[in-house]
Amino acid sequence: MLRLPINCRIIATVGYQSGDELLELEFNNGQVYQYEGVSVEVYRAMMGSPKPGDYYREHIRYHFPYRRIR
Repeated sequence: MLRLPINCRIIATVGYQSGDELLELEFNNGQVYQYEGVSVEVYRAMMGSPKPGDYYREHIRYHFPYRRIR
């Protein structure tokens, strides 16, 4: 999945597959997680947030099934 860099203190890159509703986050520590069932609206809200790390913690982390892939 293609991931794009983001200006965030905890997240380095973000990728999204709308057909699968799959969000992939690479954190600044090198870990990569995939979150399932994330709507395009939630993805866009995170990307448009002035603090995407805070948005992630409040609206994505622990709210969607996830798995660590690296």
